[in-house]
Formats: sequence, structure tokens, C-alpha cells
Amino acid sequence: MPALNGTKNIYIISRGIQQSPWLFISIIKGEVEKSSKRVNSLILARRHAKQKRFRYSGGSKQ
Repeated sequence: MPALNGTKNIYIISRGIQQSPWLFISIIKGEVEKSSKRVNSLILARRHAKQKRFRYSGGSKQ
């Protein structure tokens, strides 16, 4: 049944784009920016954790 749900969502999305394309494009852009921000914060957090590990291991390597 998820395939049916997907086609229904696509149908709703295409109707939304026909009615108000600019609103829809801005919403999609907003979602993309949100997800990329989340990914960036995850990458930064991981990098930060690695730096901490080096600092506590006693080695002066950077």
C-alpha cells in the first residue's frame, strides 16, 4: 500500500504546484535548507568530538 500513498502524495503535490507554484517552491527550498543545516550540524559535532578525543589522548597532533 505505500506505493498508492506515494502516488497520492505526488498527485497532491502536483495540484499544489499548479495552484501556487511559488509558495510550493519556497516550501521545498525551506525543507532542503533545514535538512542540510541538520547534516552540517551533525558533521560539525562529529568533527568537534574527534578534536576532543585528540586533546584528551595527550598527543599534541592537530
